[in-house]
Amino acid sequence: LHPEAIHILAELIKGAAQRTQVVVATQSTTLLDNFAVEDIVVVNRENGASTFKRLNESDFKVWLEDYSVGELWTKNVIAAGLVGESYCQSDDYPRKIYKVAVCKGNTNTSHC
Repeated sequence: LHPEAIHILAELIKGAAQRTQVVVATQSTTLLDNFAVEDIVVVNRENGASTFKRLNESDFKVWLEDYSVGELWTKNVIAAGLVGESYCQSDDYPRKIYKVAVCKGNTNTSHC
């Protein structure tokens, strides 16, 4: 999507979240930048099962003074763990791949 369209999509997600739970899986740093840290749930694979961890802003307070949420994702600062053994090639070095979801509305991470 065009970057401006991503901002519009984020506003639509926030609007829908006032009425219902919304879960969006993304790797888009632009989309993440439209949400608060508390809206982010990191999905990991542990012992063959998916685990979900909602982030807490107080854990990232110092980082957020200098970086956006999307930048923290790019730097793997907000990733809570690895998802399997998937790798991607980026900036000439291997990087393990993490998954993230944005959960808005009446959410419970056990159902996210």
